[in-house]
Amino acid sequence: MKEVLLHIIRNIMLLVIAILFFIPFSSNATITNAFKLTITNASYSDETVIRYLPGATPGFDGSYDSWKMFSSNPVVPSIYTMIGSVSSLSINALPELLTDVQVKIFVKVGSVGNYSITATELGAFAYNVDMFIENTVTEAFQNLRTAPVYTFTVSDTALFNSNPGKFIIHFSLPVIFSITYATKNNNNGACIISKKRIDSWTYRLTNNSTTVIASATINRDKDTITNLWPGTYSFLSYFGNNTTQLQTFVVPALTANFTINTDTLIGLNTTVDFLNLSQNTTDYLWNFGDESFSSKEQNPSHTYSIPGNFPVKLIAQNGTCSDSTVKIIHVTVTTQIANPPKVENCKLFFNDNVLVVDFNYVLQQHVVLSLFTIDGREVISKKLSNSSKITIPINEQAKGIYVVKLQTDETNFIKKVLIN
Repeated sequence: MKEVLLHIIRNIMLLVIAILFFIPFSSNATITNAFKLTITNASYSDETVIRYLPGATPGFDGSYDSWKMFSSNPVVPSIYTMIGSVSSLSINALPELLTDVQVKIFVKVGSVGNYSITATELGAFAYNVDMFIENTVTEAFQNLRTAPVYTFTVSDTALFNSNPGKFIIHFSLPVIFSITYATKNNNNGACIISKKRIDSWTYRLTNNSTTVIASATINRDKDTITNLWPGTYSFLSYFGNNTTQLQTFVVPALTANFTINTDTLIGLNTTVDFLNLSQNTTDYLWNFGDESFSSKEQNPSHTYSIPGNFPVKLIAQNGTCSDSTVKIIHVTVTTQIANPPKVENCKLFFNDNVLVVDFNYVLQQHVVLSLFTIDGREVISKKLSNSSKITIPINEQAKGIYVVKLQTDETNFIKKVLIN
């Protein structure tokens, strides 16, 4: 009995010594920015942690890392990482995650049967950082972000334990897309793809029809894909033959467009207000067609003092990409065609998620109403007849400033309205 008691005391003392000398104490010991893996069989479990911290090194860090303490029970599975070939860790802190990283995971088992490796924590990793587990023996590859439980079966423990480092965890950072707009009906869009500090990777780009637009294996951290049409693209990056990341990006269509606050047939000395309806553009150049000065305003006004047919050209740009459109203004000396007066009794306002146009009981034979966002995107277009009051529910529109264009038999005008 005395010998048994001494044996227990000796084991307790050894455990205390191991804790004091091999597991570092630090005020930073709280596990954060961590990725925890737990291996489980029918009866037992074990875990290991991988951390990415500023100031950590690939070697042993006394303030962050912890040595692996293996169970004395031979049937308890073990999961751990290693420094070199002899130092086993239960907690492994690595330098800040700035590029794709692969970490070898070691697993030993004590019995045959079914096992699972589960990502029980994702820590503070960004949502678009993916973690994959690879079994280098079976070539299985699984995204632990979307499917956190990886299962496998052991039928021969000696054979399995002869290669304990068969698992690899891949930490994959997202691809960064720098997009150049494409003009409508043209394939002049481009996209620069890049992954931070990575020197070799494979990608494939497909369009909405799953047609492969580009694919390559490159030995640099970025590449440029050209000849892109407007639309949505799927971008896949690869490790071996397995998809490690699937992302989408959109090449927006750059479109030049505008409308005016009157008919295109006007009288002399008429001032025309131009409403810019261009999309995905930042800079503008207007040529009013009558040899007057051009304008770089977004929504300019111009007065025509001589008769003739004048092509108004708008060039809309975003960086090096541009689009243009032309509309003809017909100016006549017939003064009767001059802009008709506005309907003085017309009231336009927004109330209770309804846009109201009230003509004060004056019946209008024909009414065309258009609602535009402040950047020129048309969201509502209505054609009505025999109306003295128009109510249009627009509660599905976002709050903000909108532009209303109203045309009747008696008037044409543009007005801003606040939807709140």
